[in-house]
Amino acid sequence: MVTSLGNQNLIDNQLWQVYCDIYFSGYLRKQPLLHSLNNKKGAVISIWNPLGGYFGQLKNNQLGRAKRALLRHVNHTHFLLWGCSKDFTYRELSVFIEVNQNEAQRFAKLAQQLAYYYIEDGMLVLKSTYQVNTQQELGRLLKHIITRPNSLGLSNLTSGLDKGFGIENEA
Repeated sequence: MVTSLGNQNLIDNQLWQVYCDIYFSGYLRKQPLLHSLNNKKGAVISIWNPLGGYFGQLKNNQLGRAKRALLRHVNHTHFLLWGCSKDFTYRELSVFIEVNQNEAQRFAKLAQQLAYYYIEDGMLVLKSTYQVNTQQELGRLLKHIITRPNSLGLSNLTSGLDKGFGIENEA
């Protein structure tokens, strides 16, 4: 899925399309995600599955803790949310950080993510981390916010690796 060219990581078209079909949901069931993101400018960056890799729950949890510790160390306010499919069959733990575009790209590189989402004026843009001029406008953020279904199980890890995302179900 990832092609390396020198020190650049290029995203293939299939993976880019998966990134384009993104939805966001609150990390906690009752988190008012739209209210949390309303009138904000910043980035949504995955803290799981670096460089488009496939990692299990344990490794992703370790990666997530390390990346959140880094954010706290550099004193960036952030909150957790899910980047997910519309039907919630897969999801990837992410953070929203109020930062400018340069800081967003810098953190996406530190998090070893191939791409990240930038929100400004209620619009959502997918940006490649390593190909500076590669981006795609995805439209109004509002159209990419979904409510988490109530039917998810408790602490049940299922395999979404064929789609490139770790799945962790929690209460």
